[in-house]
Formats: sequence, structure tokens, C-alpha cells
Amino acid sequence: MRTWPSERAWIGLILCLAAGVRLWGLDFGLPQTHCRPDETLVVHPAVQYFSGDFNPHFFRYPSLASYLVFAGAAAYFALGRLTGRFGSLEDLRLEYTVDPSAFHLIARGTSACFGIATVWIVFRIARRWYGRDVALCAAALLAVCHLHVRDSHFGVTDVMQTFFIALAFERTQAWWESGARAAAIGAGVATGLAASSKYVGGLMLLSFALAVVLRMRAQAPRQGFAWSSLLACGIAAALAFVAGTPYSVLDFASFWGQLSAEMEHLQDGQGLDLGSGWVRHSSFSLWHGLGPPVFLASLAGLALLALRDKRRGALLLAFPLAYFALAGSGSAVFVRYAIPWTPFLAIGAAALLVELVQRCVPPAARAAVAVCATLALAAPSIASVVRSDLALSRTDSRELAARWIEQNVEPGSAIAQISNYGRVQLPATRRLRERSQALALAPATSDAARLVRMRQQPSRTREGEGYVACRWRARDGRFVEEDAGPCEPPRYILLGYSPLSMYDRVPSEVATLVAEQYAPIWSVETGAAGLPESRYDAIDAFFLPFAIPGGIQRLGPDLVLYERRAPR
Repeated sequence: MRTWPSERAWIGLILCLAAGVRLWGLDFGLPQTHCRPDETLVVHPAVQYFSGDFNPHFFRYPSLASYLVFAGAAAYFALGRLTGRFGSLEDLRLEYTVDPSAFHLIARGTSACFGIATVWIVFRIARRWYGRDVALCAAALLAVCHLHVRDSHFGVTDVMQTFFIALAFERTQAWWESGARAAAIGAGVATGLAASSKYVGGLMLLSFALAVVLRMRAQAPRQGFAWSSLLACGIAAALAFVAGTPYSVLDFASFWGQLSAEMEHLQDGQGLDLGSGWVRHSSFSLWHGLGPPVFLASLAGLALLALRDKRRGALLLAFPLAYFALAGSGSAVFVRYAIPWTPFLAIGAAALLVELVQRCVPPAARAAVAVCATLALAAPSIASVVRSDLALSRTDSRELAARWIEQNVEPGSAIAQISNYGRVQLPATRRLRERSQALALAPATSDAARLVRMRQQPSRTREGEGYVACRWRARDGRFVEEDAGPCEPPRYILLGYSPLSMYDRVPSEVATLVAEQYAPIWSVETGAAGLPESRYDAIDAFFLPFAIPGGIQRLGPDLVLYERRAPR
């Protein structure tokens, strides 16, 4: 008689599924480094550490992620020395200025590993309090959660932070049950590392503090022990944060100045009013990020768990509610800000599903029905994951444009572009290559200079003519080269079109010039034409809809290359 797989086999299958969907298309866009905004803010400091200066000089993000990428890059360099790929650190830096793909893959791989590990932690959380069935279902729902899967591809900090938040809660659970000082310290370390991934991760201290208060009320004679555990947790959190972001102490002035500026930025937003953050995250980020069935089931499930056991429910909801109050209060409502909720919501949805199965299905059929019900509940999210991963696995429109230009446009030609993140990164001229290499090795000066340096585009070639890069300077209405020299008139103009109104606006003067003096010679479409901006994370320069429909072919804007017509 055939039996269902064991618990260990089930979680093994779920983790393999989680790994597959997170690693699929991990190299998207490369070597075009602007395809995922802000990755360079993690990768570039990691490369700079090879100079011996471990001060990131950049504190809009904490530095744990860049240190982990540095460790991966150091291993990459060591392997390159063994194989003869690198003769010195200068060879490593040169590779970074020419083609930083390997460094971005290290950052993305780090994020994917944290994403996979989070599925395992969610299983442990749910297993400890709610049993095997809820644990397996919660792990499966997070494994195929569109929001969590999508952002596990990105070499930034959000998925890493979510892992440490989940780990801090799991250690809080352990302390709640055992009172062990080691568990309190573990919760503190995980909380500190969460804050060293993204500052808001420090909110997890609230969960442990609440656990202490509730335990004190239940065990009044041992209040001193509970307070000492809270102190141990707080000290461990502070030390772990400083270990991950040491220059928050060693360079406090820079740290505090940039942190203050980042807090102001979050309140002011990105210049596009998306309404209330609380409404936006509920109706868009989580609605499409989990899929409507899972999102609605998660709210009902969390309410059920809170009513069934008020103390455990309070602990489970402490961080999500505190974070909801904070994340919705500002004007910057990036979809990625919703990722820390996903572990808790997956547990809530799983609890409701298992409760219904146990109440409505005979014992002999419960396992089969639970599997089918989990797949049905997650079906919209699974469809989004497949569409997103397929689009990411295909060549980005910007890379297609770069390849076509290299094959068909004479080196040394002037090519003008309008957009920033939507621009195509082409082989650079000798002058720009020298500037790029000098910029990569230059000492940090100001916050603005560091941002310019981090967003320096790869030169894509070590020799040859390259292409003269021109941009539109709006203040005087003309094209100029990257070093602000004249570029009139450029032989080619490359325009990008997408529903993202913040990032691909073609000035009317340019549109008129193109219509009168240029003719299209090449184009590529992504399948996004005609889509409303409401399907996108409208303030994020990521050219793939979040509420992703069928028909999307690839990442990137639609691109058209125009050539100046010969005078008659």
C-alpha cells in the first residue's frame, strides 16, 4: 500500500521548489546593471572594500549586505587566482569596470539563498506552535509567493532582512517556551542582523519585549529572570547591529546624516502620489504579491489564531502590526516594503486552510485535499511566479539593443538616449573607460559623489572605439556628450517607451526632432504596450509589471533606434 511522503520528504520537496523558482532567471538583464535599481548600492561598496577601506561611506542601506557580497567576491577572487583568471586585485577591479555581472550574481545568489532559508524558518515557526500540517502548508505558500520569489532574484536587502525577522521570531518562540537565555540572545542577534540588513528590522525587539511582558504576567515570581532576558536580547541586538554595520559607530557623523536624509526621503516619497501607504500595500502590494485568495485567507487565519490563543496571537501579530503602522505612514510605498509581512501571512493562510480541511474532510482524505487546496489557493501566485520568471529568463530588451548596435552600428558613432534606468549600456569610448576606471578607484568624497560613482555604467569593453554616449540636457534643450561636450546632432537616437511615467518621458522637443529628421531602423517590443501604469510598482524603475498579465515577453522598456536621415 502506497503512503504519503514523510514530513522530511515534503519539506525537502518544498525547499527544492523554493530554490527552483528563485534561481530561475537569476542572471536577468546582465551585463546591463540598471535592470534592477539599487543593486549597485550593495555591489559597489563590496568592490571598494578590496582597497582596504572597509568604511562603506554609504549608509542609506546598512552595510551587512555589502560585507556578505564582499565575502563572496573574495572567494571569487581566490578561485580566480587559483585558475589564473586574476593575477592581482587590479584585474578584479578591471573586470568590475568592464563587466560586473559576476559581482551582481553574487549579490543575487546571496538574496536567493536567504529567500530559500526563510521558507525553512517559516516551517519551523509554524511547526512549533501549530503542527505539521500548518507548517508544511505555510512553507509551500511562501515557496511560491510571487512577491517573495520575485524579490529573491534581486541583489538588495529586503529578502535578507525578512529572513532575519523570521529567525528572530523563531528564537522568540523558543524563549517563550523554554525561558532559555541562549534563545533570548539568539533572538537579539537575529534582530540586530535584521536591522543591519534594513534599519526597520530592529522593530523585532517589540516582539521579544511583548513576550517578556506576557511571560511576566504569567510567572510573576520570575520577573527578574524575564527582565534579564530582555536585557540580554537588547545587548545582543545592539552588538549584532554594530558587527554588521560597524561604521555606524566608527563614522557616526556620516551614518547619522545619511540615515536622517533617508528617513526624510521615505516620508517625502518619489514624487508620485500613490495615496495612503496602508491602502496601497493592502490593495496592491499584498493583493498581487500573495494572490487574492492567499491574502484574504491570511487575514482570516491570523484572526483565527489570535482568537484561539490570545497570547500567542499577540506575539505573532506584534511585528506585522507595528510594521504596518510604520510602512504605511510614509509616501514612499515601494512594493518591496511589503516583503517582511509574507512569512506571517503565509502562516495565517495555512492555519485557515488546515482548519477548514480538518472540519470538513474525513480523516482518510485530508492529506490529498490539503495538497489540492494549497495548490488551488496559491494558483494566482503560482501563475504570476511562472510569468515573471519566464520574462526574467529571456534576454532583456536593453541587452538585445546593445547586441544589435554592436553588430550593425559603426563604432565611434554618437548615440543619444533620454532615459536613465531604461537606457542601454553600450561599449564606452576610450575616454569614458579611463574615467570609469578612475572613478571606481577614487576615494569617497560626498554622498552625491558616491551615488554617481555607484551608478557608473560598465564600459563593456577593454579596447576599441566604443560609442559616443549623448544625453538630453533639458535646461538648454540640446544633446550633449556624457562629459557635457556638444553632441549636435547625434547620428542615432535610442528611445525607450513603457507605462512607467516617471522614468520614460520623451521631451516634446525630442519627439518633434525625431519625427522631422530621423527614421526608425530597429525596434524591440516587450509585450507591455498598452498596459496601464497601475499594473506596475509605479515608483520603482523596474520595467516589469508587478500585477503581471499573460503576454509579457521580457524585462525592459520597448526600444526604438532612430537614424538621422540624410539631408535632401
